Amino acid sequence: MWALLVCAVCGGTHATPSASTPGEVHRTIEEIIKSDKVVVFSRSNCKESDEVKAMLEEYGIGYSLVELDLREDGQVIAKQLGHGSFSPKTNPVAKAVGAVSVVPAVFVRGSPVSRGALSQSYKSGELEHWASDDVGERMALLT
Repeated sequence: MWALLVCAVCGGTHATPSASTPGEVHRTIEEIIKSDKVVVFSRSNCKESDEVKAMLEEYGIGYSLVELDLREDGQVIAKQLGHGSFSPKTNPVAKAVGAVSVVPAVFVRGSPVSRGALSQSYKSGELEHWASDDVGERMALLT
């Protein structure tokens, strides 16, 4: 089974295989986050995801969008996103009480970015530089 990855700016698509084993899920996520400078994992009915997409679109930042609720393997991808290297640094107390949601999950140049860092960059005006080719040290500060 294959699923479509949609570019939110140009509307272009490319297929990614659905994953079933943990190793396949991990590889699928890696392939997706390497497919574009900015990738957003979302749910089509998620208010917070809509806010993230609106921030990126306001600055004209192109991104690939993965709507987890529309993928056959969306649940297993969401579970994997919440663990290990795919998860941005979060407050350990919030994570322990389940206050940290998996979506929206934003990756810039393959690195996970927390919603707090995204919001801070949006408010400061730094967000417009995220997809530029001179990102360098700024990405290290966001992760």
